[in-house]
Amino acid sequence: MVHARQTVITNVMKAPQQMRVPMYQRRYAWKRPEWDALWDDIARLADDLKHNPHERHFMGSVVLTPVPGKASSAMLVIDGQQRLITLSLLLAAIRDSDADLSRGTRRRIGSCLQRPAKRGRPAQRLRLVPTQLDTDAFARIMLGQEPEAGHHITRGYHHFARRLRDLSEDIDESVGGLTVDELTQAALDGLDCVQVTATPKDNVHRIFESLNNRGMELTQADLIRNYVFMQLNSEADDFHTFTWMPLEQRFSADELTQLFWLDLVRDRPTITQRQTYVEQQKRMHGMTAAEIRKHISRISKLGEHWELILHPEKESSIKVRRRLERLREWKTTTAQPILMFLLERRAQGKADVHETARAMHYLESYFVRRVVMGRATMNMNRVLLAAPRAISRSRLPVDQALRHYLSESGKHWASDDELRREVATKAFYNHGKSYQKTLILKWIEESLSDMEYDLSEDLTIEHVMPQSLNPAWRAELKLGARPGEDINMLHGQLVHTLGNLTLTMRNSELSNKSFDDKKRTLKKHGSGLKLTGEITKKAHWGPVEIRARSRLMVDRIIKTWPGPQ
Repeated sequence: MVHARQTVITNVMKAPQQMRVPMYQRRYAWKRPEWDALWDDIARLADDLKHNPHERHFMGSVVLTPVPGKASSAMLVIDGQQRLITLSLLLAAIRDSDADLSRGTRRRIGSCLQRPAKRGRPAQRLRLVPTQLDTDAFARIMLGQEPEAGHHITRGYHHFARRLRDLSEDIDESVGGLTVDELTQAALDGLDCVQVTATPKDNVHRIFESLNNRGMELTQADLIRNYVFMQLNSEADDFHTFTWMPLEQRFSADELTQLFWLDLVRDRPTITQRQTYVEQQKRMHGMTAAEIRKHISRISKLGEHWELILHPEKESSIKVRRRLERLREWKTTTAQPILMFLLERRAQGKADVHETARAMHYLESYFVRRVVMGRATMNMNRVLLAAPRAISRSRLPVDQALRHYLSESGKHWASDDELRREVATKAFYNHGKSYQKTLILKWIEESLSDMEYDLSEDLTIEHVMPQSLNPAWRAELKLGARPGEDINMLHGQLVHTLGNLTLTMRNSELSNKSFDDKKRTLKKHGSGLKLTGEITKKAHWGPVEIRARSRLMVDRIIKTWPGPQ
């Protein structure tokens, strides 16, 4: 039987029973927008209280239930942990501020943050205990100790401390004329909530799911966590400590959701990330507790490969690491399932390092050649999501199997002949994502050097012949134009082609300057780029030079990125 009553939220915080956030809930997740929203709500309330002492602000519901087997000594927070933790951080920041608070006010704040017990572990002395990964950082702040540097909870505490300093120094324009004491009284006395208390007979996991399966409140991984621990019940503690918690330490909530999705799409390529929770729940339905633990442990093992995709620097093989780094730079989730598959095959001994690296090289080539040909996204998801299954059926090594699969009709992997035939007239600049086109030019630049080196992130694509014609460039075009050729039409045909593009950090300075002026700027600020250097050696830059450079760039693409069989 569920009971509900309206009360001041600080009464909930200083109740005799300790409040604990259960392990199946996500970690503390509120950030600056939510911190500022709470601050603004309390500041408005404080200002309203000057005119109406009965004014209130409603904070929503806090849902609690007794800890199983603990009688009435502790309560689980089923809903409301984000608000309770955030308000606790604000009150701690007020306590630790230089404000001239009365002894009674400080005592009231302390009673909301700490229990009367002076001994025992830090967590035993807290009114509210967050999830395991947040407990230590939260306890240090609540107990007045040096905050844990870099922790998200510490950032929230420091954010409120800054807002309080601005308020006390009267430089916070959003709350003009308000004092710290007035804000404190509003926070302690003016925030109402509905306290909902469930009984041990109520299914708190179902309550949690129904309260939180809305919009963006929980990720798919959060809901999976709830379902898993709903099934494990009394066997959950060790599993949380040794299996689930390490997953949450390694991955963000979104990355963890992607891991569960990647596990699904290996068998069912049509599943979307929005379906992750529902589909994983279907898989676990009817499993015993032991089978669920085995299922999650298997996915945790897959996390080793997922971690390499997210953080290639952890890969031991230089060849594989280089390919993972470049595919991470490409920033497409479409590559993730096939990368997971390749790394898993290597771990199983079904592919060696060289085969794995070559397969990733073919995948990179597939992406690059499609952009160059203006087919960046055509059927891309369908093709790559089906690739693991096709490779599994092949008797060829993984690199050859992937190359064979991507070479099939309808996969749109441009051949060498296609590149030579069409790139000179393709408007490369108008196809694909801008950062991917910049990457292609960067990687071509790297291929011209005997050593690997990292190019500046500030490099952007520069049109040598500008996008807007002026008299100087019209004259430049006429020098190489065929008799009777329309200059405007010629410009439109050549300006966005690969042959007319290079890299620079001085894009805004170059604009539509004449070729001679551009050459001087590029020579001065070219940063030693070979792509730029070969342009500055030219006496003129017209149709003949642009077409010749397009052919040269195609030859470099063919040499750098092997094509289909």
